[in-house]
Amino acid sequence: AIDGQTYYFRVTNSGTALNSYSIYASATIAAGGASGTPDLTQMYYRWRNDTDTEGSSTFLAATNTPVSGVNKNSNIRLRIEVSNEGTVEPTASSAFRIEYAPKSGTCSSTSGWTTIPSVAASEHWQMTPSSYFFDNDPTTNVLDQNGQNALPDAEPTFKAGYLKESSSTASLLTVGVDYFTELEYAIKATSNATSGNTYCFRLTDNGTALPSYVSSAYPEATIATGAVSGTLISAIFDTRNAKGASLNSIIWHGFNPAGASVKFQIAAATSSGGPWVYKGSDGSSCTASIYYTPTGSGLPLAVDRTCHNNYRYYRYKVILWSTDDQSASPRVDDIVLNWSP
Repeated sequence: AIDGQTYYFRVTNSGTALNSYSIYASATIAAGGASGTPDLTQMYYRWRNDTDTEGSSTFLAATNTPVSGVNKNSNIRLRIEVSNEGTVEPTASSAFRIEYAPKSGTCSSTSGWTTIPSVAASEHWQMTPSSYFFDNDPTTNVLDQNGQNALPDAEPTFKAGYLKESSSTASLLTVGVDYFTELEYAIKATSNATSGNTYCFRLTDNGTALPSYVSSAYPEATIATGAVSGTLISAIFDTRNAKGASLNSIIWHGFNPAGASVKFQIAAATSSGGPWVYKGSDGSSCTASIYYTPTGSGLPLAVDRTCHNNYRYYRYKVILWSTDDQSASPRVDDIVLNWSP
């Protein structure tokens, strides 16, 4: 078809014109035709947990809503929708790549965009492996935990995008007229991220900015301030003493940087099925709100015998607290519980 040309249409009787025609249907081809530029637009986003599959993992906030209190070195997933808001088909496929930048003013005016690397060096964010999908798995038009579309459908037809965990750039994808796609990235803030700072995110076509971004569709995430913690609960220790054992001390080996802390609680039971109530002691009280805090690696810490004695089964809970600026956290290599028959 010729760009800008108007074409007319009629009905015949096997090629023979009808006796008369009052109206001819017509259609004019768009100027520029398929050689124009499609309007690929970043339309919507939504933050979610990295705790389940694409179809089941819960969302942290509503559509186009920033999140705050994001912990460093903890997985989080970001889902972004791109639609073709133009009237022409793309002449080439796109390789959608996720980038971040510290927020300055508004996200739309922010500069200094950085590709999220597979492994960070000095970068504040990096890609991170997810236990719930493989890199480049296709996306589906998922529902959220309330049974509603996770993201609004910007166009009539969904085009499967990609789930990304190991690299920031997705495989080539063509988003035609009347189509939209959704891409989801497993990422985490690194120890280089600045506590309390807000970061903006966007998709590009392998580094080239998309034609359009809805101003409210730049994802935002603010890093948590203050120390953050992680918890590990041990397997069950069987003293093999049916009458119960005497728990003496706990020792840990590892590294505890200045400003961080390692804390413990002990649970004891007469049955391997529990119940397991984790407690600590300050010498006068033994409750679930108190913790044992060893002075350092390799140094035994005496436990309160009146709190834990005469039980056959034991478990411990270790809580690792980072520094207030989240720049460093403890490392525990092994833990020893010492008891007497």
